[in-house]
Amino acid sequence: MKLQQYRKENKLTLAAFAELLNAKTSGETIYPSAIQRWETGTIPRQENMRRVMEATGHQVTFADFYDEPKRRAAG
Repeated sequence: MKLQQYRKENKLTLAAFAELLNAKTSGETIYPSAIQRWETGTIPRQENMRRVMEATGHQVTFADFYDEPKRRAAG
């Protein structure tokens, strides 16, 4: 699921999602403008991507930041 889709389905503004990410860990402060950049194509740093995954209950994953379709398991 794309980050913007997750936010909209959960009725979270950019500011509210930033607050959620910042409350989860004591790492670098994430600002709404960074989230907006992530939603429009910038790939977050590994630590920030981990924070997004945790905050979204892994509904948004590494693969969701890339345009390539997810691969299905064989079988």
